[in-house]
Amino acid sequence: MLREVQDDFESETKQRDVELTLGPAVLLAIACGLLLLCGLCFGVGYTAGRRNGARLAALAPAASVSIATSGGVAEAGPEETAEIVAKVADSLMAVGALPVTSTLLRAFPASGPGWHAPLAHRWGRRAQQRAAGFRPAEHRGLAVRLPLQHATAVIESVSAHGELVSIQLYGHPWVMGEYWPMITPCFQVRATDDAGNEHQGMAGDWQGSASHEGSGSFWFWPPIDPARESIRVTVSTLWEAAWAEVELPR
Repeated sequence: MLREVQDDFESETKQRDVELTLGPAVLLAIACGLLLLCGLCFGVGYTAGRRNGARLAALAPAASVSIATSGGVAEAGPEETAEIVAKVADSLMAVGALPVTSTLLRAFPASGPGWHAPLAHRWGRRAQQRAAGFRPAEHRGLAVRLPLQHATAVIESVSAHGELVSIQLYGHPWVMGEYWPMITPCFQVRATDDAGNEHQGMAGDWQGSASHEGSGSFWFWPPIDPARESIRVTVSTLWEAAWAEVELPR
């Protein structure tokens, strides 16, 4: 009796097992279908991104936002509005819908909501994570000493990965912290690319010593167009400034 039940079970299992064999034509059709689906998703996303970019242009000058809820209307002040605009812009940049060449990223208002600062910090956090993945071809050692009279500044290296460009700077004297003396130069970095666009150097990692010398990284904001091949890096202290032409490792 047990053997008959086992034979019936094996017979039913064999009937349920179905082997499918896909020929080259079927596989090609599936591949083409997936390709068309990916293209459709990309086109929809790109179109939505362009429309959102136009909405960002309309939202950028806003100093306050009113949000209708079921319980009434919630008002967002200037700081909250700046964070909202920064989140929208950061999301658009992450998916490529807001290009790094957009004039919205270069218009730093003297007054207003000030959403550029939180956007730069958001992008900077991603930039520092990406900087750890630089390939050797995207990194170039330089050792370029700038002609400063009251301080020592050496551009040790430059790295470029797409729109993310950073330099490593050695400086002396260089003291970081809340209580650094006013007689000590505080290095600031900015750059001008070969198209004439200006970029601010944003401080990244820094290491110092008791002898008041240090080495730190600076990444540039707004991001540098990947089509740019060189930048003029200007390093300044409280009293003087010097620059050097740097070719990007593209």
